[in-house]
Amino acid sequence: MPFKTLKPFSKTSFRILSALALAVGGTALINTQTQAAVVGPGTVHSVTLAWDAVPEPDIQGYKVHVGTQPGQYTQTLDAGTDLSHAIDNLAYGQTYYFSVRAVDSTGLESGYSPELTLTVTLPQLPATTAIAANGNGLQWSYPKTALSAHPDFNIESSTDLVTWSPAGTVAAYASTGSTATDVSYNFAITKNGPQRFYRLSARNWLGDSSAP
Repeated sequence: MPFKTLKPFSKTSFRILSALALAVGGTALINTQTQAAVVGPGTVHSVTLAWDAVPEPDIQGYKVHVGTQPGQYTQTLDAGTDLSHAIDNLAYGQTYYFSVRAVDSTGLESGYSPELTLTVTLPQLPATTAIAANGNGLQWSYPKTALSAHPDFNIESSTDLVTWSPAGTVAAYASTGSTATDVSYNFAITKNGPQRFYRLSARNWLGDSSAP
């Protein structure tokens, strides 16, 4: 089973190939003669499936099937006569399963092509990101090259390192300083009360948060 991982804020394309799945008229659903990738338009979380035309004159189009469980498709997309189709709005942390079927002039569909699997990984904080506490509150720095992907930062607090509660949000533009490569941030914290622990995550424009 082919498998790919889609990194945050990226797009990918791959071709579904099959010499086994039977199509209308007994023709193989996917022709394996051509294996060059077809790149289609993509968005932040998108994948483009591409396939070769079924060499059968009665084929009227193709349908793309999408699901989050192997062999169980909950979404059907009509690709028309196109030989590629972009699927947008994929969710972070979710694994998707794709298959394609050909359709003839009577509406009869072929068997499913072999399934392809794709996982969209969660965004990650750069390895150099570290949060520290001093007399002015919490401080951290962040690479300038990563700012375009994350519009703000989430701060959570805990008294036992088990249960975490939102403590606040800092916008990416609200930096308190910068160097040639990094920008700095500060978040005021309450010093009264029990000892608290803090952790930081970054959130992108779609509302998806990185691991702390």
